[in-house]
Amino acid sequence: MADNVEGYLTSADHCTTGRMQHPFLVSIGYVDPRDRVQEIVYYADDEGFHVQRASNLPKETVAVQKARKYHEELFEKIRQEHARIAAERALLESQENQYEI
Repeated sequence: MADNVEGYLTSADHCTTGRMQHPFLVSIGYVDPRDRVQEIVYYADDEGFHVQRASNLPKETVAVQKARKYHEELFEKIRQEHARIAAERALLESQENQYEI
């Protein structure tokens, strides 16, 4: 990717055009429908956009943390079971191939 990119920032009042150097940092603020000021800070580089801070992201509750942990444990159990089944199937197929004439 190029070291410079054409870019622009716009608002209701002004527009600026120019060349930006990578990586660059952007901070955006706005007032949400509940009259709270929200701020998002991110940077962009050759690999894309990366959020550093955002006041508008949902918070993970204790219930969600527990559900996530349960899901991850269940997913790992299923993954291990599928790996075991695949290994057994491969062993059976190799044994069957030994007895083919």
